Amino acid sequence: MDRFVAAPPLNIDVLLMEGTNLGSDKSCITESELESDFEALFRQTKGRVFVSWSAQNVDRTVTLYRACLKLAEPSWSISTRRSAGDAR
Repeated sequence: MDRFVAAPPLNIDVLLMEGTNLGSDKSCITESELESDFEALFRQTKGRVFVSWSAQNVDRTVTLYRACLKLAEPSWSISTRRSAGDAR
């Protein structure tokens, strides 16, 4: 990040970035690793698996979708719901 700030790209008016773990030293799992973990969980679990995540997290939605597609008998459903306190 320091290198980016020291030498930012030229001719840019606005830069939007997601930075949940920006500057953090904690280890992070990749979406690819999560996809494998979800696939394993789906395969070993009898019955339904409920997953809660932010509907704004498009990467996570795709990760779950891809994990579901890897199942031999794809019988899955992904739905997003607003939290109870979300008045929008």
